[in-house]
Amino acid sequence: MLDVILGAALAAAVVHGWLRGFIRSAIGLAVVVLGAFLAFRLSAAAGSVVAGIAGTSPETSRVFGGVVVFGACAVGGAVVSAGMRRVIGAMPGLPTLDRAAGAVAAGLAGVLVVTLVMSAVRVLPLGAVGRAVEASTLASKLTDPDGLAQRTLALVGGDGALAVALRLDDAFGQSTLGDPGGATIVLDVPAGTEAFARPDQADALFQEVNRARSAAGVSPLARAANLDAVAQGHANEMYAGGWMAHASPDGTRLVGRLAAASIPATAVAELIGLGPTPSSIVDEWVGAPGSANRLGRPNVTRMGVAVGDGPLGLLAVVVMTG
Repeated sequence: MLDVILGAALAAAVVHGWLRGFIRSAIGLAVVVLGAFLAFRLSAAAGSVVAGIAGTSPETSRVFGGVVVFGACAVGGAVVSAGMRRVIGAMPGLPTLDRAAGAVAAGLAGVLVVTLVMSAVRVLPLGAVGRAVEASTLASKLTDPDGLAQRTLALVGGDGALAVALRLDDAFGQSTLGDPGGATIVLDVPAGTEAFARPDQADALFQEVNRARSAAGVSPLARAANLDAVAQGHANEMYAGGWMAHASPDGTRLVGRLAAASIPATAVAELIGLGPTPSSIVDEWVGAPGSANRLGRPNVTRMGVAVGDGPLGLLAVVVMTG
């Protein structure tokens, strides 16, 4: 049923573009592209406002914030289009080529809009609606993280976080993985996958962790470069080995990694997560009692953070010592 609805919507967009001609349809396409770009760029800021009003999680708020920004651009585009209609007039006798170009432009705009909407529905906790999108052949193609539609959307928005969320949802049924505890999670990545260090994301992770600690009523931690190095080494070996766990295949845990780096500690804690953004990962930790307890431990004073960027998103490691 959803395929029929989406197909009809795209067909209507093409017909509408044929009737409007190229100039107005091109304006509509430009508005969609600009709206997508701004939605990605301003989603975090808009999401913080949504979170403050609705109390939703950071990642859900970010998606809703992006939708609000995109909607605002759409309203602005409608105003511009209405003004163009008064300037251009009815434009009787549009040549066939102009109408065809208008149909193509409107069709592309329609595909981008549907892709954005279906992607948002997929990553939001919408229950039956999300399952309907997953069951739809057309929606599945548009939300395939490796498909042309998603690659185009990432190019337009300059942000691959949405594709990462979709990829994780396909693999694990959720857009962010929290700490695995005592388990080992297998990552479907090629052997020897290189995790690119992301200092910018590590900085964001550090801020998010201290923000969560402050919210829990415990003191923020000082950052330590030697702990950063331990965390980055563990992130790299996990992505390269295709696994996510506190214990390395040879049995080495955090205490052993600290000892190998000649770092003394009387209290230690480690958190691991995989997701599209640092805020989504920390949100998963805060929502899990075991992880939240480690995150808010009062007997630690220093922290090292690392983020490895790979095909399944951001692999975050936090090392805390006292």
